Amino acid sequence: MSLHLSSHHIRSSKRRTPCRSCSKQLHTWLAPCSTRAIKPRCEQACSTWRQVHVENLLLLETNIDDSSPQVLAYTMEELLLAGGLDVWSAPVYMKKGRPGTTLRILCKACDAEDLVHLLFKVRRQFFAEPRYPYLAFVSKKETSSIGVRLQNCERVSLRRHIETVQTRWGSSVRIKVAKIGEATVNAHAEYEDCAEVARSEGVPLADVFREATAAYYFNNPEIV
Repeated sequence: MSLHLSSHHIRSSKRRTPCRSCSKQLHTWLAPCSTRAIKPRCEQACSTWRQVHVENLLLLETNIDDSSPQVLAYTMEELLLAGGLDVWSAPVYMKKGRPGTTLRILCKACDAEDLVHLLFKVRRQFFAEPRYPYLAFVSKKETSSIGVRLQNCERVSLRRHIETVQTRWGSSVRIKVAKIGEATVNAHAEYEDCAEVARSEGVPLADVFREATAAYYFNNPEIV
């Protein structure tokens, strides 16, 4: 099955820039400055805006009311592996009062076609049943979705990078570090690494998180 998303659905909007002076309009989420009294706030906001990462993305969304939780959990994992930047679900009530699930995927435009294809993917399951040859192959979709909504959106995020620290158990743990300009505003140990250390060493997961975070700040005393 081949899917083609046209440029009508995937628009490459130009990146808007913050104001250079109080007489110009700020970005959509920043109010324009009309008085001299709030000019310093405007300049500070513009300075912060230039130090964050802004990107144009697509938000895929579909409502599902007849898939099992196990299938949805598996599908969310597959969507992340297929290029989804973030995948989440939320319970909703659909038409006729039926409970269902809204599945949302945040992705780059270049990955949208593969992700939509995964939602609609059909796999053939073989049944060795000689009495019913017409049931030899039964098509099953990965999800029961029959439609996906696409929305253009922008994401503002802090610039981040990965560093590695050594714990007292001899295992290394990755630390995700987020910055605004040169200032570190957040450092968090990666769950997968901490969980692996906790299982192999037989220690509480919370202890590994604390140890890894403390090791990072010990190696970077200028941040504290």
